Amino acid sequence: MSSSRLMQRCCAAAALIVLPGALAPSTSHADSSNKLDLQFVSAPASFREAETLTVSFTVDAELPADAQLVVRSHDVIASRTALANAIRGDLPRRLDHVEIPLTSLLDQPEPTAPPTTTSTTEQATVEPADPPAVSAVSAVSVDEETGIVSVNVPTEVGVRTQDALRLQRAGLQAIEIAVETIDQTQLGRLVVFSDLIADEPLPPLPVGFIVRVDGGQPLQPDGSIEVDDTARLAIGAITTLAEQSPVPLSILLRPDIIDGLTSSDSTADNAVITRLRQALSPDDELLTTPPIRLSPSTAARSQLDSLFADSFRDGEDLLAAAFPDHRIDNSVWFATSGIEPGGVRLLRDSGIDAVILDRGALGGGEEATRSAMLGHIDAEAEDTLNAIVADASIQSALGGATSDNVEYNTHLILADLAALRAEQSADNELDLRATRGLVVVLGRPDTLDRSVLTSLWERLAAEPELFRMTTVSDVADEMRRGTENDLIPTIELADATLIDLSQIATRATALRSEAASLLGLRGVSPESTQAAAEELAAIDELLYVLHDERLDDTERATFDDAVTERLAVLRAAVQRPTPTNVTLGGRTAELPLTLTSNLSRPITVRLRFSSNKLLFPEGADRLEVIDGTTTVIVPVEARSNGTFPVTVELWTPDGKILLSQPTTFSVSASALNGVGQLLTGGFLIVIV
Repeated sequence: MSSSRLMQRCCAAAALIVLPGALAPSTSHADSSNKLDLQFVSAPASFREAETLTVSFTVDAELPADAQLVVRSHDVIASRTALANAIRGDLPRRLDHVEIPLTSLLDQPEPTAPPTTTSTTEQATVEPADPPAVSAVSAVSVDEETGIVSVNVPTEVGVRTQDALRLQRAGLQAIEIAVETIDQTQLGRLVVFSDLIADEPLPPLPVGFIVRVDGGQPLQPDGSIEVDDTARLAIGAITTLAEQSPVPLSILLRPDIIDGLTSSDSTADNAVITRLRQALSPDDELLTTPPIRLSPSTAARSQLDSLFADSFRDGEDLLAAAFPDHRIDNSVWFATSGIEPGGVRLLRDSGIDAVILDRGALGGGEEATRSAMLGHIDAEAEDTLNAIVADASIQSALGGATSDNVEYNTHLILADLAALRAEQSADNELDLRATRGLVVVLGRPDTLDRSVLTSLWERLAAEPELFRMTTVSDVADEMRRGTENDLIPTIELADATLIDLSQIATRATALRSEAASLLGLRGVSPESTQAAAEELAAIDELLYVLHDERLDDTERATFDDAVTERLAVLRAAVQRPTPTNVTLGGRTAELPLTLTSNLSRPITVRLRFSSNKLLFPEGADRLEVIDGTTTVIVPVEARSNGTFPVTVELWTPDGKILLSQPTTFSVSASALNGVGQLLTGGFLIVIV
């Protein structure tokens, strides 16, 4: 067979493999003089001792007639840092190698120098006297249709023979596949990583994924609900992820957005929620958060402890109502910015057991990079709260990195997770009780590399010996139970992003008190009480939104104005009566007071009378129900003759709010012996 024919069978389009962060392979991964691009197809994430290691790839150019494949093993990779270095081209010390001539596949004579294996602690050297380690014909195969080259290399541990590639010990292996000429000129190279499982393997590494939805405040100042399109699209994208995911997901949803979609009259909105309910599996969890964006630091700084605690419970209740058949977790808090000690205390008081720290929450301390270790953050009074740093490296690798070689990107992420297991193994050897675990926060659905994510999920689910796919709350719980307290480092946080809501809270409290008083005008009948309660609840929702950190000053002012306008309408229901002069015909009399309301329903007002010369036998403070035009008879008694003022005030039924300025009337009394007289003139009060 000609070398041209083999090239056609092996050839595939070349593409650079780009991953951001620690997982990004460098162009130094291969010599700049390399002329062949070996494109990864597959390699096992793990294998056991004495198993054959199979690596598949494609080649983008014609192979020379004298080419050979060289498979090299290296010392075990024991940490994520060592893996990152290896990906960038700084591989550990070479351990052994196998040379596999390609002449038999090319239908050409074998080279005079036989294939060899070499074990050395230095750079591999050629030892022509050694017999071949494996048969070239059986070690390499090429798929006729796909052009995929598969290299099958037997492995061995702890011994050196000519029958297999020697590996140092169990752990993450760096296997180098190179195409070289007989004179050892390297034409192309590919490095793969595979975890050699020990006879007594570690427990699988717990791994959890967080996906989240945010959006604008759905409640509008006029009381209507409008869920923005961005939130709808994000929920749709997360629903698609949940439908496709073979692993459990921890989903952080804004309860107010979910409530808005659930209570909407739109068939399309209801369909969004129905589809999400159907997509969630029994293994998924929904993480609790307040309906408004209210950080614990802002709440603590503004002395809104009770509001935060109530909001956290309200968020849980809203999620439970929308998803009655699914798990709602209230033990984990997700932080995107630093948390002040007072905020940490609030989280503890709300029942939070662990905080997941995204990149924006981290300070510059060294411990911030230890994403797989349990840490703690400081609260008040020398108290602490457990915290886990979300993994930035894998998050970056999944967050919008486009690559033509999805499988290799996935392979590198799996190798990174295997390196975590290696670190756990090192801890165990030192008798350190510190359980590793991993939390990965997925970015916005529109920035995710869906192909890599889907491939990663499938591979993780297929490796139960290595990885235990679970929820984030379960990861946190396992790490907490498996870590000794004296091994938990303090994590330095970034400055908290907060606003002082103290004045806003004071304003909201005053408006709420005013609303409760004014709504008392509706009266005490069951129908009136129900109507007042519903209107007060609507006002409460608007006042609650004033504390939402998503609002800027202008947006917050529109909600304040909306409440103020509602209260102004209630205040205007009672107009100040017109002053007049009246004459009292005797010592005692009945004062006819005409009250008029233009409202369509009865209202209740409190009347207060005051005068230095008049007594009010039935009381100077009385409640009256006004329905349309109503005449109220007020018994009075003059203490002396003369002309003197009488003041009438209209208040809310609870006596807390004066509905208008007091009205003063001039009353004349000249006949103290007269009894049973009516007041001449009288009062007219119009309520509109």
